[in-house]
Parts: sequence; structure tokens; C-alpha cells
Amino acid sequence: MRVLAAAVAISVLMVGGGMPMPDGSGAGVVDARQPRHQTPEEAMESDLKAIAKANGWTLEQARARERSSAALDTVLEAIVDQAPEILVGSVLSEDPEGPPTLYLKGPSPAFVDELVAASEVPIVVVDDQPYSLDELEERGIRVHQALLALGFRFVTTGTDITGGTIPVSLARVSGISDAEAAAIVASLPVDLRASVVLTVVDPPIDALLCDPEVPAPSTEPLPAASPSTSPAANASPGPCLDLPAGWGPLAVVDDPGIGGLDAGVGPGRLFIGPRCVTLRGSRGGGITLVWRAGDTRWDPATRRILFVDRDLGPIWLSSGDRITLGGFSPGTVDAIDQGGPGLAPWLSAPNDACPAELWEVNQVVPLDR
Repeated sequence: MRVLAAAVAISVLMVGGGMPMPDGSGAGVVDARQPRHQTPEEAMESDLKAIAKANGWTLEQARARERSSAALDTVLEAIVDQAPEILVGSVLSEDPEGPPTLYLKGPSPAFVDELVAASEVPIVVVDDQPYSLDELEERGIRVHQALLALGFRFVTTGTDITGGTIPVSLARVSGISDAEAAAIVASLPVDLRASVVLTVVDPPIDALLCDPEVPAPSTEPLPAASPSTSPAANASPGPCLDLPAGWGPLAVVDDPGIGGLDAGVGPGRLFIGPRCVTLRGSRGGGITLVWRAGDTRWDPATRRILFVDRDLGPIWLSSGDRITLGGFSPGTVDAIDQGGPGLAPWLSAPNDACPAELWEVNQVVPLDR
């Protein structure tokens, strides 16, 4: 019976959520407070305040943007339900209080006109566009495939819903000059040529170098050295850098560094050794980093890496830097062949002593600066 009484007493304590007084009166028992949940309206107001702060808007401007977005969504849902083949796309105004714009293939049908007229927010309708969104995407894929068939490795294609065009970027390392752009477009299928807007893009690193010629593969690795702490070692690159040829311990692919992927790895510490450059986590080990020739250079004098990030611009990286990386994992050294799927051919292959797991660097986020 004593054991049973003790069990009952424990049960009371657990259920009651407080501590009874010795006299059994229950006085002094404090109930746990239940958390208060936001209402949908309060959650929306909180989101709008965050949006206003992030964009430098007033709260009323953020509310106006939300009303425009909601009104546009109502019309878009009706179009997708009743006539998806006419939809090209839509854009919100850069002015948070400005009207959104709706793009349609062919003339605007009566049901769309009625929805726009009934909307509480003005909506600009741009109709009589030549292609729907599905048709634009299909045409963009055909242009991309045609350029790959012509032998261009580094091709970026998109779609411009505001004019029905297909923007195309080709890296200059493909051997293209501005004067040859018209000839390239003329090589495409006849029904696509008029829509293509072709741009020849320089690799990001070229603007910083006195001699943008891609270095030949490295021969002998240099000895390891401690990270430099001098002001010059952390200075921003000047208008023209005269770096010697060679990649040092870097594993580098022949890629112009145009665009990139945002998948992330890290945080970790950058380690620049005599033969390998790796990212190491808190548990040791590491992955071998693969760099692109179009946005990376090696400085043997300071044993640092110059990387041109698409958001942050030029960054000097030293051994010991704490960083997070954007890019992708192509697998391991044994699983790829001459760069492998997703990787361009090697300019400087990883040393046999480096970790087998690879990561191609497309973006760098320094964490301690």
C-alpha cells in the first residue's frame, strides 16, 4: 500500500503541474502558462513589417504591395483555370504602390477584362504577345540545345516575358568575339533567330587581371606557409593584378565562372596545404575544393586565393578563413572522368593525396569579416 500511495502522489504532482503545500490545501500551486499563438492577421502584419524593413519601405507601402500581389493572384488563378494557353506571365511594379502588369498571348478575353475591371487594385494588361509562357520556355530549350550542338560548352539561356525574346549569354572563352555574334545567331533554326538576344560575357576574373590569359596547369606545388596577417594580405585587389601563371595546390576546371548554383556546404575552415585546398569541418577530415578558372586565381607570393564572388565581388581567401560555400558536389575523384558530369575538363587535377570527395566552388561567404 505504501508503494501504491507513493505512485499516486507522484501522479498528482505530474498532472497538477505545480507543488502542493504540506497542509494539502493546494495553496501556492502555479499553473504553467500556455504560449499565445499569433492570429493570421497578426502574423501577416509581422511579415509586412519585416518586408518593409528589408526593402526600405514604409509599412503602408508594404501593405500596398501585398494588395497588388493578392489582386494579381486572383486574376492569374482564373486564367490558369479557364485559359492557360494565353498566359505569358506577370510582374509586380518596382514601385511598391505601383500597379502590377499582366502579359497575355493574343487579345485579352472578356473574362480577364471583367476581372481586371472589378479588381480593387489597378492592373495593367499587355496583350497581343506572340508566345505563351510554355511556348517561350520550349523555344529557349531549343536555342540552348542548338548552341550545344554547335559546340558551345558554356551557354546560359532564359526567357523575357516582357518582349517574347530569348536572352542568351556565351562565355568569351568559347572563342567568340562580339563581331561573330550575328553569325552565331544565323546558325540557329530560322524560326528562332529573330527572338534571340545574344551577349558575349567575359569571365568575372578578367576585369581584375593585367593578363587574363588562363594559366597552364601547375607543375610542382609550393611549400605550405602560415596565413599572412599583414594589411597588404587582406587588401582589396587593385585595378590591375599581375599574378604569375600557375595554380599552386588548387584543383581547377576550365570553366568561365558565369553564373552558378546555390547549394551550400559549411561552415568550415579553409585549409591551404602544399598539395591540396580543402574545407574542414569541426570533426576534421575535409573535402577537396574545385575552383573555376573564370572566377579564381592563385597568388604564390602570399599563398592566397583570389575569388570573384557574384554578390560580394573580389575576395582574398587565406588558410584558416571560416567560410560557407555555394556550388555543388560532383561526387568523388574516382567517380568522375576528365571533369565528369557537371564539371568542365581539368586545368589542374586534384593531387592523389587530396580527399576524394569534391565540391565545386560557385560562391563564397566569409563568416569572420
